[in-house]
Amino acid sequence: AALKDVVMPASLEYMDKIFNTKFTTPLVVHFLGTKPPELASNANNTFNVNSLDTIYVPAGCAEEYKTAWGARYQNANQFAKVSAAIKEEP
Repeated sequence: AALKDVVMPASLEYMDKIFNTKFTTPLVVHFLGTKPPELASNANNTFNVNSLDTIYVPAGCAEEYKTAWGARYQNANQFAKVSAAIKEEP
């Protein structure tokens, strides 16, 4: 629950409830893959949006992540928070 910063490998292909924990500090996640990992059919529980700070993705990939993940969220408010957290690596 005290995790602050995590790096997900480029080889990651699928995620389900991986960051659903209630973290005690804002969580920053770095995805190294240019292709977004597939999310479970109902992605609402993949990220705890109240603990999420930023999702960093490779330069030029933010829209691809948002598009790929948007179709998996059945809760528009949760996806809006995840989408707003997606930023390209500086």
